[in-house]
Amino acid sequence: RLNTFILCIFVFQALLCIAGAIGASIWIALDTTKAAWYLGFPEGESTTFNVNNPSSSGFFSFFSYLILLSLLIPISLYVSVEFVKVFIMVQISADREMYVEEDDMPSRARTSGLCEELGQVSYIFSDKTGTLTQK
Repeated sequence: RLNTFILCIFVFQALLCIAGAIGASIWIALDTTKAAWYLGFPEGESTTFNVNNPSSSGFFSFFSYLILLSLLIPISLYVSVEFVKVFIMVQISADREMYVEEDDMPSRARTSGLCEELGQVSYIFSDKTGTLTQK
């Protein structure tokens, strides 16, 4: 669920960057932009602002918008959640109370999403012999 949300944010950011790049290309292609003395380019050219080549300016504008809009994605939050999942996985694997002496088998967490899956168990039934049944 979290990965789907992050993917949606990436797609939304990419769409915003594409819309900004197209808008920048259209704006640079206008005749009024070529006469804009206040932009500070006497020849009307720079690396990212070239009135003679609006498509290259739009291409560079895409990456400018990508850097500017990168704050939309809470990467630090996503990384923090993953670190917490790994920490819980290590704690489950190191828990000595989850050791089965009869089988000589310690607990092993094979996935970092184990804590999320443990929360989905509603009831655990046990019969007279102690056999556990999950439902």
